[in-house]
Amino acid sequence: MTTRFFLSDSGDVAFEAVWVDVGVLERLWPAQYSVPSWEGPPRDNWFMQPKTHQGLRVPLLALSASKDDDPVTFLNGRHRSRWMISQGHYEIPVGIASHQIALGKQMGLITRIAQPGDVLP
Repeated sequence: MTTRFFLSDSGDVAFEAVWVDVGVLERLWPAQYSVPSWEGPPRDNWFMQPKTHQGLRVPLLALSASKDDDPVTFLNGRHRSRWMISQGHYEIPVGIASHQIALGKQMGLITRIAQPGDVLP
């Protein structure tokens, strides 16, 4: 099954949908906030169309280059991220604030900007 994904409204901050490298995300994901695993099906409320599991609401991340902050903070979507990773994906779609895209590329986290028609295989 392929799944279209959707960038939820994020209020005043402009977010862009991007693909991130799972290995890099795992290294940057603070252990105290990590969801160690996900078993079973995804939750229906993660999708715009719950019955067909289409329109996955992508997780939203904030990034920081400061040594005083965690490099990655989930604004929402930790469990969705873990579910996608548990499906064996090496890159997953997330939303990152537009002004943090360059930082995400510099960290090696962002592999590419999501394009119209991209789907989670």
